[in-house]
Amino acid sequence: MVRSPVTPGDDTDSPPFPLDLFVGLPIAELRALANAGDTERDALIARFGARFAPRLLRSIQHLMPHDVDCEAGCQSERGTIAVLLEDEGNCCCG
Repeated sequence: MVRSPVTPGDDTDSPPFPLDLFVGLPIAELRALANAGDTERDALIARFGARFAPRLLRSIQHLMPHDVDCEAGCQSERGTIAVLLEDEGNCCCG
């Protein structure tokens, strides 16, 4: 989950609402991580961390600009928005 913190001055009944994203990962990446040894798992986690932000931005680029503003950390609709990171193919294992 990617969730912006709610501040005391926020109006929780009208937009913009704090950013609330559920980010799904491709099953191949999850399998590779689950079946990796310690050293390989560390490398996979480091690679994921280094590529997460650009992949997330690509995953939400299809949303209309008024739906999500990542820089401001807000969205126009209340609730969780689900996005799936694109499949990087076999590069998560190499």
